Amino acid sequence: DAPDSADVRKMKRMVALGRKKHFEAKKFIEYFPTILEKEDLLVDEAVCILGKTLQCLLDILHDATQESQEGPDKIAILGLSYWLFDELTVAQYLARRNYSTLAYTHLRSVMEILDKIELFTKSPENAEVWASGNEHEIWKKLSPPRVREKLGRNNLDPVYKYFSEEGSHATFTAMRPRLRKRSGGTEETPEIAIMMDGMKDPARQMSILIYCIQLGGQAI
Repeated sequence: DAPDSADVRKMKRMVALGRKKHFEAKKFIEYFPTILEKEDLLVDEAVCILGKTLQCLLDILHDATQESQEGPDKIAILGLSYWLFDELTVAQYLARRNYSTLAYTHLRSVMEILDKIELFTKSPENAEVWASGNEHEIWKKLSPPRVREKLGRNNLDPVYKYFSEEGSHATFTAMRPRLRKRSGGTEETPEIAIMMDGMKDPARQMSILIYCIQLGGQAI
C-alpha cells in the first residue's frame, strides 16, 4: 500500500464510493423529503385520522384568532398551539420516513408544550414568567418537571421518560436499533453494522403515529 496521505485517503474514498462502500451526504439530503416506499394500509389510515385531528386544531385556532387576544397568557397559548401543530407534523413525517429516534424528540416537545398550555390556562401568571426573558428564573420555575409539579402530576412522567430514552437523549437504548449483527464474525468478536438513513420498524412507526393522534387530541 502507498504511504498514508491526504491524497491517498481521498483516492480510497473515491474507490469506496464506486463500490458502494462509502456515502455521499448530498444524496441523503436530496432523498430526505421522499417517502421511499409504498406505505402500509394501516399507516395510510393513521395519517388520515391525524390529518382530521390536526384540522380540528387549526379550525379552533382560526376561530380564536378572529378576535383580538390580550395578555401574555393568551399570546403564549396561541403561539404554543401553532408550535405544537408544527411538531406533530414533523413527528409523523419522520415516523413515515423511518426516523423513529428523531420523531420521539418531537413527541417529547409536544408533551412539554401541552403541559405549558394547561398551566398557562389554569395559572396565567406563569405565562408572564415564561415570557420574561429571565432564563435562569424560567428554568427554575418552569422546567418540564416543575411544570408537571405545578399541575399536580408526577414529575417523572413515564411516557416523557420513554420519549427521552428513545430519542431526545443520546442513550444506548436509542442507538441499539441502529446495530445489526453481520455474518462473518465469531461469538466472541462479532461484526457489527451501524445503520443510517432511517431504520424500518413498522411497530414503532405505527406507535409514533398513534402517539401523534393522541397528543393532537389532547391539544383539542
